[in-house]
Amino acid sequence: MIAATGALVAATALSACGGALPPPNLRTIAQIERAIEQTLASKLRLDGKAYCPQTVPVMKGEVFSCVVLVRGRNPVLFTVTEIDNVGRVTYVGQ
Repeated sequence: MIAATGALVAATALSACGGALPPPNLRTIAQIERAIEQTLASKLRLDGKAYCPQTVPVMKGEVFSCVVLVRGRNPVLFTVTEIDNVGRVTYVGQ
């Protein structure tokens, strides 16, 4: 297992928020958390803090969730999907 995670979901307005294409090559949980936070900041101008599981198997098809806390809003859940065995992921807010 390596530390690889990332997922954020925002309340109503954040449901269309997701990772950019091509998918980022993110090898650590911290990188995934930062990518989600940066996506929220750049696309929706929201400042949030992402929290993902600290260990996730690196395996194509693995899916996990991250929670993002945004001041003044309900927590947002992001679903992260590993698209290969080397750390490329996609993420989308629920």
